[in-house]
Amino acid sequence: MPLAPRTLSEYRAALKRSGQLHLNFGDVGERPQLTQQLVNPAAWQHLSNSGRLVLRAAIRWAYKEAGEDALGKEIAEEIHFAKEVRRVKKNPTRADVDLFVAAAKNLPAPMRELLLVTVSMGFRREELLTLDRAAVEKALRSDDKILRFVRKGSIEDELPISHVVKELRSLLRQPVTLGRGAALTEHAHEWDQLWQVIGTSYRAAYEKLLRATKSVAKNAGCSSTWTPHVMRHAFASEMARDGASLPAIQEALNHSHYSTSLRYVHVDAADLEKWMKPRGGE
Repeated sequence: MPLAPRTLSEYRAALKRSGQLHLNFGDVGERPQLTQQLVNPAAWQHLSNSGRLVLRAAIRWAYKEAGEDALGKEIAEEIHFAKEVRRVKKNPTRADVDLFVAAAKNLPAPMRELLLVTVSMGFRREELLTLDRAAVEKALRSDDKILRFVRKGSIEDELPISHVVKELRSLLRQPVTLGRGAALTEHAHEWDQLWQVIGTSYRAAYEKLLRATKSVAKNAGCSSTWTPHVMRHAFASEMARDGASLPAIQEALNHSHYSTSLRYVHVDAADLEKWMKPRGGE
């Protein structure tokens, strides 16, 4: 079976880096001396593991086309992978969340409120920064404290906000941030969308939010690297730790499938210790 187009392009790039600029796939099977040149460590030792994997696949494919599948596998295995230990991605633990929230509370407004709302609501960055002021005011005046807003893909949705009322009221008091070089007499009007309280553009607002998130996590001593999207993972994990069902997590995150929501729920040693216990016994 021929290699996928993306694999072929990666293979050609690997060959180019190894000095084989004009090598065709048919040549690999027809010219044994060329194959021996490729499996020589000098030709592939500078490649990444991905490049070596593609090179091995190309050699196997060429020999399979020539009817020598077993020989192709034997030759491909002469290209060894680099001995390296893959680092496990560190996800936010409950301790991380506690440390982050405690550190975020020491920030000045409005960044303090933005971080606390994000980690407490599970918003995507565009959902947070484009919150409509009128919708927030309406939700705070309502008895049920339900915020109606626009999700990714222009989908209308709603979430309860009773747990972040204080933070949202504080944000309503924040004026629009004036741009660099603004006249002293210029008046900072009330914001229409939330990004206006921390930046003169959406991009500038997100960059400030990103820098603040990373800085708070680092200063708090969190074991994982935080970004606004990692806060969404932390939100889902905390829901699961508090006993939320998967449908509830899916609804809060606005995912179409359970499988997507499961990727946002992470466990740590403390979670396992809670549930792993001796079974049976006398």
